[in-house]
Amino acid sequence: MGDRFQRGSGTSQAAATVSGAVALLRQRYPGANPDQIKQLVMSTGFALGNSVSALYRGNGIVDVA
Repeated sequence: MGDRFQRGSGTSQAAATVSGAVALLRQRYPGANPDQIKQLVMSTGFALGNSVSALYRGNGIVDVA
């Protein structure tokens, strides 16, 4: 990776990633309320599968596409 990128993990990394995803969804759906945005985030993500330890995978990967 060189010195341009840094690998992150844990809730601090996840919070930043999900916050960015929520910002994109708020931009796309400005009339959506917080519960609707939460439902979009939770229903469109996908699991990493069993190949990754449950300790490291959380609830999966956010997908705002």
